This record gives sequence, C-alpha cells and structure tokens, in this order.
Amino acid sequence: MTDFSLDIGDLPDSPDQPDTRSVTDNFSYPVGYKFAFVGVGQAGGRIVRTFQELGYNRICAINTAVADLSELNTFPDDAKLDVGEQQGAGKDPETAAKLVQDKDEAIFDLFTRCWGNDVDYVFVCLSGAGGTGAGAYAKVAQVAKQYMREKKRPVRVGCIMALPKDAEGQRSAKNTMYSMKTLTASNLSPIIFIDNQRFKELYGDNLAVNKEKPESNRGTVKVLHTFNRLSGTDSEDIGGTTFDPADFGKVLDSGVIAFAAATVTNWASPTDITTAIREKLQKNVLASLELDKGRVAGLLYVITGAAWDGPDAVTVSQLDSGTAALDRMMTAKDSAVFPGIYPAAGDAAKIQILSMIGGLPLPRKRLQELAAKAGEPVDALLEHLGI
Repeated sequence: MTDFSLDIGDLPDSPDQPDTRSVTDNFSYPVGYKFAFVGVGQAGGRIVRTFQELGYNRICAINTAVADLSELNTFPDDAKLDVGEQQGAGKDPETAAKLVQDKDEAIFDLFTRCWGNDVDYVFVCLSGAGGTGAGAYAKVAQVAKQYMREKKRPVRVGCIMALPKDAEGQRSAKNTMYSMKTLTASNLSPIIFIDNQRFKELYGDNLAVNKEKPESNRGTVKVLHTFNRLSGTDSEDIGGTTFDPADFGKVLDSGVIAFAAATVTNWASPTDITTAIREKLQKNVLASLELDKGRVAGLLYVITGAAWDGPDAVTVSQLDSGTAALDRMMTAKDSAVFPGIYPAAGDAAKIQILSMIGGLPLPRKRLQELAAKAGEPVDALLEHLGI
C-alpha cells in the first residue's frame, strides 16, 4: 500500500442543520386545515400577527428593514428574517426584488424553523402598495411552493394582499400595479384582497385612526378563521349539517375569494335571511368584486338559543332560501354552494351567517381607479391582467 504521508488534521464538524420543529396551534378545538403564514413587509407582518393573536403558530416574517421586524415583538426572534442588510427598500419594489433574489435558502430555512412538516395551506401576506411587500412576495411565494413540494404536501400557496387608500398617493398606486402584474404570473390560490379604501368608506367616520389597520385586518382574519374552525367540526358532534374540509378546500383552491358575516335576529320572512347574505357580501371590505361571477361558495349558519330549539326556531325552508339565493347570485355555469348548519351555545336567539364566494375575477373597478391614479393606461393594464 502506498503511503501518501497525508496529514489532513482534524476536519471541522458539519454545520448544524436547521431544526425541524413540531409546530402546533393554540386551539382547544379542531380546525379544517393547518395554515402557515409569512408576512412580507411591515403590513404583511401585521396581518400575520393578527392570525397569531387567534392562536396560529406557524408564523414568520420577512423584511428589508430591521426596525419593521422589531415591531413584531410577539414573534420568536428566529421567526424574523432581515433580507435588506438593514437598508430597507425605500418604497421601491424593484429594490426589494433585488435584495431577495438570492435569498432562497435563507427563506427556506426560515420556513423550516417556523412551520415544521405538517402544513396544508401557506398564506403570503403583504401590502400591495409597499416596497418590500410588492417587490419580494413573488420570490417568497416561489420558495413556499418549493417548501411544500419538498415536504411532499399539496402545493397550496395563496396570498392576502392589502390594497391602499386613495389618500396614500401615486407611489402606492404604482406599487399596487407592480404587485398585480406579478400576481397574475404567480398562480396563487386563494387570493384575498383587503381594500383599505373600502374599509374607510364603510367605517372611517366612526373609527379612531389608531384602530383602522388593526380592525380592518381583524375582521378579515376572524371570518377566515371561523370558516377553518367550523370546517373542522364533525357533524356527529353538533347535530347539524357540516361544511367539511373538502368543501372548504374547493373554495380556497378557486382563486380570488371574498367573504362576509352577518347577524340576523328576526327571521319571520325568508327575505330576512336572503337580504342579510346579499347586503353583507356587497358591503365587505375585500374589494369591489363581481360576486355574480363566482363559481363556488360556502354558506354557514351558526344558530343560537331559541333560534335553534325554541317555539319560533328557524326552519329548514328559511335556511334553504338563503342557500338558493346565494346560488342564484352566482351566474357561472355549474356553480355550487356548500352549506353548513351549526348550533351554538348562548341565550340570545340569533343566526350568524358566514358566506364565502370563490372563483372571482380580479377587482376590476378598484384596479381601474388605482391604475388611473398611478398614471398607467387603464385598458392596457386590464388586458394585461386578463380582465
């Protein structure tokens, strides 16, 4: 045997690999799906924090500015990733896109630390008007898809995008156009728009300025969470009709979705129910969407007190009238409504109605307004977006 007289000394230890945690949410009840969230930019982080407040623990945030990440003081330190080398994006999406373009592995490791192996849906949260959110979210979504493939999970990656108020100016409008052009190429589902201009029009006269963004986010997050919670409830446990995870998944997988909630305390006429469904959907804060073009819907009735088992309890035909009305609202061929009926504890006689419509087109009217503010040719933009 030849002696090479080779002294290689002590080889360095292999670097530690990112640990894969078993992550569980803080719920005392089952849910339909295990959701994971990543906030991109300051507004995106705030949306994710609202989900955390409800008990979701598969959370993380990415930003180009350390100061914005430090605001998320309820997040573990290793759930926050700075990709901007402390410089920020200066409200410029192209700068953010460059800062994140080679950060695939750092982002993947972030997901590994914060989400674990058991994820059903990923939501990329952002403001379409922000520099970091608009510029970096497409790369983050791309890595999230790769993460789901590596974990051998169905590649279900969607986004929650906040749209700006008119008062935020031309730069915000331009950034939103940048976000929308990227969105059409990203193949995400579900897509949920939080329209801050719409929220201002509906609630701005009666809401303190410090509560504007938290309340706008909270309303959206609570309804989505309630759908997730009720879809995880076994029909044998409640004595009603269940909207199960498969039904919920069909809506979530349909593209752009909108949802709303209403409370009915008088159901003497079927129109008391049908009117509440129609008006609340038309007055939701999830952008001005063409609801009649939806293809699939979920409709949940949560019935409390005497509305469930009193002498004037709501009848099957009254609830069916609401389901039929939502089906009529959708004019698409082969549209489908998946209902769910749930009794709830409480003395007050009431019916809480939650409706969700999917398969919608992008919000044409709102995008026309933002394109005009941004100084972009409206018709060319709509053609580019396919609407």
